[in-house]
Amino acid sequence: MKVDQKRFEKTLEAFLKETEQKTEPNIALRALVLHMLEGYIPETFRKLNLPSKLRQSLKYLKEIPIRIEPGLDLSIAMARVDRVFIETLREIKTDKFNLDALQEYIDSISFVRGGAYAWLMAQESIRAGHQIDTEFFLEEILINDSPLDYIYYLTHLFLFETDYLQKPLSKPDSWEPQLLQLRMSIEDIVKNRAADVAAEVAICFQLVGKHYTVHHTRLVETIITQQREDGTVLDPFMEQDIAHTTSAALVAFAGIMKCQNIFK
Repeated sequence: MKVDQKRFEKTLEAFLKETEQKTEPNIALRALVLHMLEGYIPETFRKLNLPSKLRQSLKYLKEIPIRIEPGLDLSIAMARVDRVFIETLREIKTDKFNLDALQEYIDSISFVRGGAYAWLMAQESIRAGHQIDTEFFLEEILINDSPLDYIYYLTHLFLFETDYLQKPLSKPDSWEPQLLQLRMSIEDIVKNRAADVAAEVAICFQLVGKHYTVHHTRLVETIITQQREDGTVLDPFMEQDIAHTTSAALVAFAGIMKCQNIFK
């Protein structure tokens, strides 16, 4: 089992197919992942003619409403926050949410889905210029959330620090405490075939230059064993979100090719 250009392109094709339908979550996910690939493997991104797909995705992104209301499906609400976050990262003029409605919604999901979901939505909102209180969500992550949610929280610290792969990680050696906690999670990730979080943790190892380690290898093997013939990647914890798991695998595979100096 190995990651080569053929596997990467197969996964890319599967990701584009999975996000082809113009739902708000699909539009936001496609735009965010293409944004990440553009920063992670810029030369290869251009060679694969992906800039046009990114431009099209950003155009569709503008059609996502900027409205948060009680009871809104979490995937829809997350896509709407993703919109303003992506546009802010790319210095595209964007709109603002009603701050009270946004804070109320984020507070509510911390009780329903846990602190990690609320923290992620809050962090994207903050970076898009909204003043959201996050202290309570961090407490929820540390005290009440599942170990898996805590790992997602850690991986997103790396992603936010790099503006979602638009720049190198600053002071990689200073991330050893977070990396240690990620290493401690690998046994459970592998045992549970959790391909989605395996991909995110693998990306973190790549960002600190630890792609040559046995830990990274085990994570990648987990992703590959969960990949189907059509290129999609399955995660037993995210059976209803094949697109997200496939997208995470795609970015991890891009990073492997980058680390091998095959992609640039």
